[in-house]
Amino acid sequence: MLSTHIAITLNTPGVAQSGRGYRSFSITIVAPRRASSASLRPAGQTGRPGCGYLGTSHCSVLELPPHARRRELHAAAGRFAGMNVERFQGRAFAVLAILTSRITADPPPLLIGALVLILGVPHGAFDPLYVARLYRPRNPASWLLATLIYIAAAAAVIGVWKIFPLLFLTGFLLISAWHFGGDPAPPANFATRLFYGGAIIVLPALLHGGEINAIFGMLIDAHDASYVGDWLHRLAPAWVVGLAFVSALNWRRDFAIESVALGLLAICAPPLTAFTLFFCAMHGPRHLLRTQRWLQLDLDWRTVCTGAAAFLALVLLLPLGWSLLKEPPSPTRVLQLLFVGLAALTVPHMVVVERAGARIATRAALSVAHP
Repeated sequence: MLSTHIAITLNTPGVAQSGRGYRSFSITIVAPRRASSASLRPAGQTGRPGCGYLGTSHCSVLELPPHARRRELHAAAGRFAGMNVERFQGRAFAVLAILTSRITADPPPLLIGALVLILGVPHGAFDPLYVARLYRPRNPASWLLATLIYIAAAAAVIGVWKIFPLLFLTGFLLISAWHFGGDPAPPANFATRLFYGGAIIVLPALLHGGEINAIFGMLIDAHDASYVGDWLHRLAPAWVVGLAFVSALNWRRDFAIESVALGLLAICAPPLTAFTLFFCAMHGPRHLLRTQRWLQLDLDWRTVCTGAAAFLALVLLLPLGWSLLKEPPSPTRVLQLLFVGLAALTVPHMVVVERAGARIATRAALSVAHP
């Protein structure tokens, strides 16, 4: 068996691993008599996940021709560059969060709604790509069925809001905290994800309890809204301690800075301002970056058209939602439409994304168990 070692340095700005602004990779090509294999990994790392596996720091290529090896090398470099962009995005959010924590009043509801719609909601526009990878619909009928299921899940959430409003609000807060807990980069553990994801939900009640009750009162009965707000206020001190604890334990990792900045934003800034910044500057962009990395997306016309079509469909549904309002539009109605719409979209979006994340984690575990 012949073995050839080639050292290659790839330019990935922002990470100083083997040199300033560069990261080194080593390629070892092993050529047995009747088969060939190649492995690509950062210098000093071992292990072998499956070829083309997304979300890992290295990949393996078995019996590939030269053009396929080059393609895999390019894909791996893109994944590392994506992680660097993700780090930059986290630092940028931390700076914005610290600056925004000094704001004392919320902007107009129409501006908040516009920012969430334009900068936050589009991160779910690529759900059709996840559906394509997970369920592989092969004809228009299967795509129509998947679309109807997605819409039915969203409609069911609106039905729960109409019939069981307290259950709706409690469930919306819980699933949002769970979903936001996926933002910290691996290897964040369960405690880190729990306190991070719940920070933007729980911590605003520490100093802004009255505003929280008023926001919840736009969605459900005022008495039930106060009940939920009081519980969040009781949880807030423990959440501050928990978030500080996990941040201290992980002080060398990127998400420690993000956690501290998020805690400061959620405690000090007005609740709507804090949520808008988190949703538009952290959660939405972070999800878009990971979608690009997990699915190995290139910004070709198909990808752009898929996202644009899904976003356009959402925009076209807005007049329908607006028409369901029985009273003239007001700040209260705008926020009601905003949060009920977010809740309706969150449930099917979360199901798709969490299922994709579970499949990625399973493939990672199998690749480690069977190198």
